[in-house]
Order: sequence, then structure tokens, then C-alpha cells
Amino acid sequence: MLTGSANVLLLPTLADSLAGRMETLALWPLSGAELAGEADFNRADALFDGDISALRIVACDREVLVTTLVQGGYAEAVARSSPRRRASWFESYLDTILQRDVRDLAHLEQLIELPSLLQLLATRSASLLNFAELSRASGLTQTTLKRYFSL
Repeated sequence: MLTGSANVLLLPTLADSLAGRMETLALWPLSGAELAGEADFNRADALFDGDISALRIVACDREVLVTTLVQGGYAEAVARSSPRRRASWFESYLDTILQRDVRDLAHLEQLIELPSLLQLLATRSASLLNFAELSRASGLTQTTLKRYFSL
């Protein structure tokens, strides 16, 4: 026979529910205008209006462009002062997605292959998807790869 306190441990904890007390917002990366400090100026509208002269495109050298692209567009990543802190934020972001979202979606216990698979895919972002070649490079079966892709 279970005691009253043991029954409480078997019930789901409703205190963790945020229903009615929270709102889910999509977090998009900062736009080019926001990164340039011109959030009020919509470059797309200027292009569609045909007012190309309104576009103020400042010349930048390759190093500045590469730095801007590598730091990403998420406000938290951009705000990090060093590449090491930015990398740490991106790793945490990826871990959260893999550990919470993908694991919950697929009911998987082991996700140790996914980070290295994502890194491998990132190096092939401009290539056609070839499961046979990707299987050889990753050491994962094509069946496993296709299952991961469906997620």
C-alpha cells in the first residue's frame, strides 16, 4: 500500500507547467540592417521601391566580412566579446536543440553521433546530398542517416 507522500511522487508535477503564463516567440537572427545599426531602414523595401540610391552599402574588407559571417546573427552570439565565448554559446545552443528537441521528438537515448554529423554536413553545405558518400565519411549506415535527416 502506498502512502500519501509516495502517491504525490507518482503524479506529474503541475508546478512546472507554464500554460497561460508564458508566450513562445520565434528567435530570428538579427538582420543586416540591425547589425549595421540601421534597424529602421528596410533594405528590401528600398529594392522593391526601386530606390537603389537609398541603399548605403559601405565597403568592407574581406576580414570584416568573414568576422561578421562567423559571429552569426543571434543577438546573444553577437554580444559575446571573444570568439571563444561565441563558440561556447553556439555549442550550448546546439546541445540544447539536440538534447531537448531532437531527443524528445525521436525518443532517442544516444545522440552522440549528431554533433559530428552536423559538422560534417556543414563542410558539405554547397554539395549535393549523397547518402552513400556521407555514410562512408561518417561511419553511419544509410538507414541511420535517413532517419536522422527525417528528424
